[in-house]
Parts: sequence; C-alpha cells; structure tokens
Amino acid sequence: GMDVERIFQKHVVDGPSYLFTNGSFSLDDEYEMRHEIAIATSTSINDVILVGSSKLGFSVKSEKFLRFDDKFLTTGIKKDKSDVDIALINRMHFENVAEDIYHLSRHFDKDWMREKWMTNQFHTQGTALFHEYSKYFTKGWLRPDFMPNEYLAAAAWPAICEKWRKRLDRKVAIGIYSNWTYLKHYHMDHLKKLQAKLETLEIV
Repeated sequence: GMDVERIFQKHVVDGPSYLFTNGSFSLDDEYEMRHEIAIATSTSINDVILVGSSKLGFSVKSEKFLRFDDKFLTTGIKKDKSDVDIALINRMHFENVAEDIYHLSRHFDKDWMREKWMTNQFHTQGTALFHEYSKYFTKGWLRPDFMPNEYLAAAAWPAICEKWRKRLDRKVAIGIYSNWTYLKHYHMDHLKKLQAKLETLEIV
C-alpha cells in the first residue's frame, strides 16, 4: 500500500544493498567502492548509489523480476552472474561527459563515427552505437556501453569499475544521469508494474 515514490526512496535510494549484506562483502566495501567512483568523477559519494538486482535482490526491469544471480544459479557459468549496476546522478558530470564526447567525435562527424564509433569494448560487431547513445541521452542517461572507446580509454572511472570487477568477480556498470528525475521515474515505472502484478497475484 505504500506510495511508489516512497518505495523508490526507501528501498532504492536509502535501503541496504543486497549484495553487500547477503554475502562475502560488507557495507564498508560498498562505501569504499562508491567513494572511489566519486573521487574518479569529481562528484559526491551521495551522487553514487547502487541500483538493480545488486541493490534490491531482484531486477525491476524485466517482466519476470528475476532474482539476483538467478541465471548464474541455473547455469553455473561465470558470465551469467548479475552485474553490479551503479547510478551516478550529477548534472555537471553528465554535461562534462556529453561535451567531451561531442568534441572528441568532431561534433558527431559522420566519417569519425563510421571509423571509430561502430564498435567498442562492449559491442564488437557493427552496431548503431550513436543511435543508442542518443536514445538514452534523451532520457537523461549516458550509458558507457554505447560510448566510443577513445572516450572510455581517457576517462578515469572505467579503471575503478575494472578494479571492482576483479574484486567482486562480476561486471560493474555505471549509468550517468543528469538529475534524479530520470532515475526516479525509470524505477517508478517498473515498480508500478511490479505493484500491479502483486495486486493481481501474478507474483507472490
């Protein structure tokens, strides 16, 4: 019966993280990781929060609301472990990253993009990365998996993600948001679907 926005604030923003309270790692480890990301991005630790199944213990973005590590527990394959998803919410950092990529790409020059932005370390086959980058940009969200390799190689925070990938033995991914509105409504939209399923007893 709780209002969805209150659920978002209580469990996604303020609540304890599933990964760091139900396993081999502690809340001090989470704090250390968030602190290092904040330092690398010149932001506040309050701008860095865990989201996704590593935070809640289940995914809100899927209609199935899969449990943390659900696929890995079935297959035993390391690559099927759930990611550690981190949201960085800071308008200045968002705008700085967007401007850096704008200038790096020669103001989205078609020849530059055709040569250097069809693949990256996340997508090894020709993909419309700029299209995906732009789609999420309009949602107030910069996704590193759609950024050009040249930018990722020069930024400071990918090295922190790699360090913690090795330490946690699972992928660490960052999403950069321009403000809390976009992050809040992304989660609230999915939480409303979850709430509806609970009310109709589709999930218990």
